[in-house]
Amino acid sequence: IGDFFSEEQFRGLYDLLKRSLDEKEHYKVRIQALKCIGSLVPKLSSSEDIKRFQEFVPMMIEVIQFCIVNNFEEEAIMGLGTFDDLIETTVPLLHTFVPLLVNFVLSIGCRKDLDLNLRTEALTFIQWLARYKPKAITENGLVDPILAVAFPMASEGEETQPDEWEMTAYKFGTQLVDSLGNNLPTSKIFPKAMNYVSIYSKSQDPFCRRAAISALMVLASGCYDVMIEKLDELLPYVRLYQKINFKSQI
Repeated sequence: IGDFFSEEQFRGLYDLLKRSLDEKEHYKVRIQALKCIGSLVPKLSSSEDIKRFQEFVPMMIEVIQFCIVNNFEEEAIMGLGTFDDLIETTVPLLHTFVPLLVNFVLSIGCRKDLDLNLRTEALTFIQWLARYKPKAITENGLVDPILAVAFPMASEGEETQPDEWEMTAYKFGTQLVDSLGNNLPTSKIFPKAMNYVSIYSKSQDPFCRRAAISALMVLASGCYDVMIEKLDELLPYVRLYQKINFKSQI
């Protein structure tokens, strides 16, 4: 619809979509409205369009939550993908909603009872945010809440040995730490991440120790300068890695 409607018709869609998102008695209408909204993103330009679109964000979150509760996983993933698309635009759409959206996707990502595909799709928003708008994370004090989900996720074990290409909670949690380490200023991420590394490396759970060592390894990519300076402090972790027999302990 975004490619074929005139500007006047395009603006007329807002009220219809707003009513549709709020259609409590007909859930299929709400889901279809959620699908349509993604088509509008490339057409956003004027300040009026942006303001109207911003009104959708809390309603979109509500519909996605509805989809999750009612096991409409495919629709929930589709809705979450719309937020990823918005990050890539140069239009300042999500600035005021970053804390709300980050906390929302974290609330999904931390739930072990949900399918891993849904959890990773939700947390992909944070990876895109770190890449394109890292200041939005640091300025809103979101580093700690993200790490508070990433490290437990990286500590989740596998009942059977996964295939090399297979995504696991451990892999994605580690990737989340990697995204922060490579895109945020070292001073904003390294001290906070090391607090978790210190705690998890002392755990009796081998999966927690694996998470600590893996996080330290990926942090070396974006935080190498400070890690070189603190090499003496980090050597105990290297020795811990050498002592761990992952195949026998995990």
